[in-house]
Amino acid sequence: MELVKPAIYLFIVIIAVAYLQSHLNNKNGVNLQHLVVTVRSDQTEAIDLARELQKGGYESEVYLNKAGVYVITLGRFYADDIKGIKEEAIKSGHAVVTSTGSDGDSFVIRVWPSESEEVFLIAYVTSTAEEAIELATPLRNDYPKTAVYLRRDGSYAVAIGKYPEPHAQLLIEKFSDSSYFTNGDDLTDQVFPIPDNESPHIGRTLEEDSLLAPFRRSVM
Repeated sequence: MELVKPAIYLFIVIIAVAYLQSHLNNKNGVNLQHLVVTVRSDQTEAIDLARELQKGGYESEVYLNKAGVYVITLGRFYADDIKGIKEEAIKSGHAVVTSTGSDGDSFVIRVWPSESEEVFLIAYVTSTAEEAIELATPLRNDYPKTAVYLRRDGSYAVAIGKYPEPHAQLLIEKFSDSSYFTNGDDLTDQVFPIPDNESPHIGRTLEEDSLLAPFRRSVM
């Protein structure tokens, strides 16, 4: 019997230490889970919703998942707190929460707030403005920020928007062999759609801007 008691005490100590370690790991963020609000197919719409949630006091984030849609979260929380935060969010009217906690296994990359520099994703390069605009017009249905830019070599680039570089690398395979991403150094002027006010230039000088003005009017 004398040998049994120390064994029992040792067992109790091991259990206690394991419990404390688990508790500490949880508080150190090991078991934090994403509380998902909803998903959107459009990146801009997803980010706009996340911005509104941040105004409500949440550390909202947007992730691209393996299915190619954008997941909007309220933030990351301890698993034990998920239920209460979800109920509070619904009561406050900040969000319609459609999920319990997620470990994020289906997430490919965090899109917003951006973890890396944003780059232009060029889907096509053409020799004429007309061809570029013809390619860009239907793309605007799926990528509303699609625009055509004049490049420094005189060709035209169809850009579907700006994305964090890792996200651009994922999307680039959907387009042509001439697709690439750039920080904009090779782009000079947006020629489609023509902005309401003055055209935003990427890397052109004031002299280049004045020389391009007649052309910009001609492609309206």
